[in-house]
Amino acid sequence: MAEFIDLRLLSDANRLLDQILERRGLRWFLTTEGPRFFELEKSKIDLVVESCLQKQRRAGCEPLPSTVEHCRKQIRRTLIRLLAEAMVATGC
Repeated sequence: MAEFIDLRLLSDANRLLDQILERRGLRWFLTTEGPRFFELEKSKIDLVVESCLQKQRRAGCEPLPSTVEHCRKQIRRTLIRLLAEAMVATGC
């Protein structure tokens, strides 16, 4: 059985991610402490997704939990790709 993905949630999240990256940069999404040097902070990814969820709820839409999880995974994948590109650009 096919699942529906709410593209509005995903496009809003991507738009918000672009705005945050422009203002604060990729470093804002990385943890400052911990055993790994480059580790994405889950709470900041959740912040992006939750902000878009609130916008959807104000508009009268309640996305499915599977849609929210898909959006969270896509934002994380985008950040991982950007981090890998930055590491290659600096020669890490």
